[in-house]
Amino acid sequence: MYYKIRMRLVFTILLVVFCARAIGQNILITGTISTDSGKVLEDCYVKISIAKNNRILTYFNTGRSNHFSTSVSFNDVDSLFITVSHVGFRTFRSGYRIDKIAPIDVNIKMSPLSDTLNSITIHAPPIWVRGDTTFLSVNAFKDGDERKLKDLLLKMPGFEVDDQGNLLYKKKIVEKIMVEGDEVFADKVKLMLNNFPVHVISTVEVLENQNDNQLKKGLVNENRVFINLGLNKEKLKAAFGSGEGGLGTSERYLLNPVLFSFYDKIKLGYIGNWNNIGSGIDWREQDELKNDKVLMAENWMMSSNPLQLVDELESRRYITNGQMDNRFTLTMPAHKTLKSKIEVNFIRDRQSQRTYNVSTLYTGNNFVQQNDTSNILNIPDLLTVKYELTWAMSASKELRSSVSFYHNGNKSYNRSLY
Repeated sequence: MYYKIRMRLVFTILLVVFCARAIGQNILITGTISTDSGKVLEDCYVKISIAKNNRILTYFNTGRSNHFSTSVSFNDVDSLFITVSHVGFRTFRSGYRIDKIAPIDVNIKMSPLSDTLNSITIHAPPIWVRGDTTFLSVNAFKDGDERKLKDLLLKMPGFEVDDQGNLLYKKKIVEKIMVEGDEVFADKVKLMLNNFPVHVISTVEVLENQNDNQLKKGLVNENRVFINLGLNKEKLKAAFGSGEGGLGTSERYLLNPVLFSFYDKIKLGYIGNWNNIGSGIDWREQDELKNDKVLMAENWMMSSNPLQLVDELESRRYITNGQMDNRFTLTMPAHKTLKSKIEVNFIRDRQSQRTYNVSTLYTGNNFVQQNDTSNILNIPDLLTVKYELTWAMSASKELRSSVSFYHNGNKSYNRSLY
């Protein structure tokens, strides 16, 4: 009997000890969180876990305080891990060996992240608008088969070329094509369309509601449309350009060098074209070299291009020519407030064409067949030299002076046989 009572007592004592250990022991953990420069850091996440099985004992946010105090319980001798995290800072993690019941006080220093985000690439939209300027990203419209500026622009929304060879944007004539804000052959729109290389262009900027005099911009709206070509600086060296050349049967030849140089504030451009493949000077290129008075006089004289053109058919198929075309422009600063510009244009061509026309006429009694044969010879011969000096006296005052020479030696002959 005494033995049974003793066994029950021992069993009861062991059960009490086991339950006490199952209930666990509590440890008070306190901490202060600040940056490595000593500034208070609030709104941190704190996690306390056991090292043995990584079980989380508690997890909380400090809120609008940089202090925390919590009590955790554990059953066996083990190690605790205290982890603190905050957006923009490196995660703090430290371990503590628990071999006796004693409070733990932690002074936590958080270091800011210098590489919070991985490298990212931002892609600009293909078209964006800022005020009166519409920007078009060239890479968004390139297919790889573009050789000249015209090939590129016609793939962009809003651009077209009318039957007279004018470049239009939203049905309005584009009057200038500038490069990096400079007027290098700016008013020679057709020349730029057919010659400027596309591999150096990064953006096409369409400037609406423009005025030819920048001092009047915002005061007088002439509702004119200009284009400015933004260049890719990575592809710009001392000079850039393109060239085309070839020889063919029947003594055909073509040579088309294009060279531009934008060195500091000096802007130079040269475009040459020698060919006899039928793509000679047309009336649009001739008119770009004539001033307003000459154009008005020609209209009064009712002069026109005598060549017969066929719609939707390349003129080179029925016109022979011998073109010699040289364009040169140089812009350079003479002083901080003085800018000089010289432009030389010389074009000469010899375009010949033979036309046939068969018609039937009614004389009143019978029908008579008439055969018309015409031999047309057109010789464009133009030379222009212009020197311009601009003095920017102030932000609101500008003085421009220019000297120009113009020679028009155009000739045309027409011999018809009926």
